[in-house]
Amino acid sequence: MTRFLQAAFPDSYFVVLRRHPVPVSIAGQRWTMNITSLNRMFEHWLHCYKLFEKDRKYLNHVYELTYEDYVENPDKYHQEIAAFIGTRVPEAPKEDDFRIVLQWRNPSGLRVPERAMETTSAVYSKKYFDRWSYFLTRSPFKGYYRYIARKYELEFAKYGYSLIEGFVDDKEALGGDSKLSTALGSLYCLGADLGALLRRSAARTKYRVKRTVKALLPEFVLDRIRQARQRALLNNARAQVFCSSEQPAGHRTAARSSLRGDASR
Repeated sequence: MTRFLQAAFPDSYFVVLRRHPVPVSIAGQRWTMNITSLNRMFEHWLHCYKLFEKDRKYLNHVYELTYEDYVENPDKYHQEIAAFIGTRVPEAPKEDDFRIVLQWRNPSGLRVPERAMETTSAVYSKKYFDRWSYFLTRSPFKGYYRYIARKYELEFAKYGYSLIEGFVDDKEALGGDSKLSTALGSLYCLGADLGALLRRSAARTKYRVKRTVKALLPEFVLDRIRQARQRALLNNARAQVFCSSEQPAGHRTAARSSLRGDASR
């Protein structure tokens, strides 16, 4: 979209953030309606950045950084990005208010400052790196994962990333690129694509059935179902907030307010 945006808005400034393909690709598989094999996700990552490399020469103002560098030193990049777009980062307030923000699969939420910058962390990538290391070393399907690690390693190296370094102790265990391993690897990828297709088809079929049933039910029945879900969500959230003894009273009040608004929506 960068070339289109450059043409539509000639004075555009682009901040392009690049992130390691492992967390990007594994996280992308969480979208149930678009389940895709990991080898296809790696190919998609490379495809997107190759398109950007071709488009970059047409852009007038571009600032590039990596997610990994940013979380290590966010203040540095806040200052540089601000200078890039011709502004500045305001001074951090000595005192600040906080709010509780709910997260999917984390109903206890996060304590977030209202005016200051949020604290960054590399922990969100670590869980994906740990999973990838498990895939390469202990997974029952490690032959597949080792094959795609070998297959895409050189391509990702062009962008400063590796699928092998730091994930396995013995690189020799990944095997070589013999004709036999290549043939087996192709079968692995075919099996992964077929498995993703079956799971994707099942998820979409389930969605279509659910939508059809919803269309057949009377509106008052749907309203009762929505109300029951909202009450259950609110009751569960309240129970978790009230049972938390670690948060100060003021934070519990903010959390209850946030939860009540979330449930009403």
